[in-house]
Amino acid sequence: MNDANAPIAVICAMESELSHAVKCLDGRSSLLLGPWSAERGVLGKRPVIALASGIGLVNAAAATAVLLAGVRPCAVINFGCAGAHNEKIFPGDVVIGSEVVAYGSLITLPDGSERYAGFRYRLNGQVTLTDLLRADRELLRRASDAARDWEPDAWPAARTGARTPMVHTGVIGSADCWTQDPQRIGVLHDRHHSLCEEMEAAAIAQVCAIYEVPMLAIKDISNNELHSATEHSDAGPSLAEVSGELGARSFALVKRIIASFDS
Repeated sequence: MNDANAPIAVICAMESELSHAVKCLDGRSSLLLGPWSAERGVLGKRPVIALASGIGLVNAAAATAVLLAGVRPCAVINFGCAGAHNEKIFPGDVVIGSEVVAYGSLITLPDGSERYAGFRYRLNGQVTLTDLLRADRELLRRASDAARDWEPDAWPAARTGARTPMVHTGVIGSADCWTQDPQRIGVLHDRHHSLCEEMEAAAIAQVCAIYEVPMLAIKDISNNELHSATEHSDAGPSLAEVSGELGARSFALVKRIIASFDS
């Protein structure tokens, strides 16, 4: 990670999220990685590669694997938006992922109860089983330091209980699910102590573990279904009114982390 010539990779799900990173890169150029087009440039003094994987675990895993095989960055930071798993976490808040869990990895037992199955992957010829994947300690330290004197921008949408956005550190949950049922959110929070859910971090973390590349996930909160359900239509879930805000705050913290490598 201390190799100044090796890029830091930043991965998000959506092009709208990627735009927050791309506009910060100097000397930008495109890089084709199989079916993905990444943007590379310099942020401060550090080379950076920015990539939108597409939404979901499969897209995230495939894009990360292609990136790590083709470029071999010194670290990967996953950023983007997420839904809260705690009623005290509001839109505009930022979650630093100390750990990630794949909360959709389940065994449904004969009586209908569930058992969390965790991660299973092969590393150096050995099968690894683990309930969670931890953030790289150095990246987590840098994130904590970068957040210490930083305050995320206020969320523009009016909401009950509005307050100054906060930074939290804890578990990020991933699955190809959007959970709106408060009871189910409570089950997931109790099972994993999760602060939020999204659809990419666990897959990116697992691929990074296989390649032995340091990884950290940072998410900004776009919705809290415990307060009010996000509207759905035939076209799918919608956060259209705040689409320009998604990923903005998490990347603002990522930018501060990357700047710390210059000091």
